Amino acid sequence: MSRAAAAVRIDETALARDERRASPGSAVNFELITARKDFDRLGPEWDALFVRAGLDHQVFQTFNWTWHWCNHYLSNTDNELSIVTARRDGRLIMVWPLITEHTAGLRILTWMGEPVSQYGDVVIDDIPDATDVLRAAWSFAKASAPADLVWLQRVREDARIAPLIRELGGTAFNERIAPYQIADAVADAEESTARARKKRRALAKRRNKLGESAFIHESDSDAARQAALQAIVWKSQQLRERGIVSTAIDHRFSAFFADATSGEHPCGCRTVLLTSDGAPIAGGIFVACKERMVAHVIGYTTGFEKASPGILLLEHTMLEALDDGFNCVDLLPPGDAYKARLTSASINVADWAIPLSLKGRAYAHGYLGVVRPGMKSAIALMPDIARKRLAQFFLDRKSD
Repeated sequence: MSRAAAAVRIDETALARDERRASPGSAVNFELITARKDFDRLGPEWDALFVRAGLDHQVFQTFNWTWHWCNHYLSNTDNELSIVTARRDGRLIMVWPLITEHTAGLRILTWMGEPVSQYGDVVIDDIPDATDVLRAAWSFAKASAPADLVWLQRVREDARIAPLIRELGGTAFNERIAPYQIADAVADAEESTARARKKRRALAKRRNKLGESAFIHESDSDAARQAALQAIVWKSQQLRERGIVSTAIDHRFSAFFADATSGEHPCGCRTVLLTSDGAPIAGGIFVACKERMVAHVIGYTTGFEKASPGILLLEHTMLEALDDGFNCVDLLPPGDAYKARLTSASINVADWAIPLSLKGRAYAHGYLGVVRPGMKSAIALMPDIARKRLAQFFLDRKSD
């Protein structure tokens, strides 16, 4: 699981093309990408932009990740591509990956990637006038892709787009934290090594309860594809048994990760399986980007629940990732208690609404601000048996 293996694979010609930096301050040309064929053609330039300017927490804004998303989610007739690009002197300097959704009679401008992407952001070159370019891109988007509401979910407080959203007076909903663990670069090396050895001894002790156990790492292969599908099956079973209603996991979710781990258009996805006496009992889907490893899906068979196989798998993968040179292991929102025990830091994440019409304002403050939180609270207050039946209903409906 070396960090080198996490790099997005780039067409050599894309890196060689126009390596000079365009002059800051020169004119910027914007374009709205709405056709799939135009999106596909953007790939080499998007890749090159991400290599030089993409941040590691923009793991869900790589071209290949969004390419897989298009294959499984764009066919929905209720959404269409609305990607905003910016060029200076002919060179791509910004990609704002958006779609337009048609919901409840409204046009809603939102991120590409829902529900598989866990952070949303703009990829933009590190240029002195980046803020001005983003402001101009916002004006262009409003004029070229008219909407009632801009709904930008899962925006980290350190996202490139975050200052502009606050400047525009966006309203934050569903604020939560994303826990993460960083490599201890400033601690004494001997002390760090001792702590790591202590963690490994504790991990090995817990593994002994499973009999003969092993961790199997896979990426870009049919074995990774099968492991991803198994992890999602286990995750679905856990949600059902706990009465947790999920609107994300369905056949498209499974198909997305099956393809993302299989090797075509690689996007940093890999899998880890934990076996006990040769039988898989837990599986995880992880995504690597530059110096960050993201833990996306963790599932396990409930027959081994008392041995905490999911936690064992997560701890093992975190230690391996930090040993292999990753600077950060990101457990994503929400900030569950078990994540807090495994990590030392967190960052705020929020969903942001910017209404652009009276209908959009009513939807944002009525549905997003009142109705949706009320529905979540009502579900949480249901008796266990009722929540389990509701969770099963959603899972059954999504599998049809």
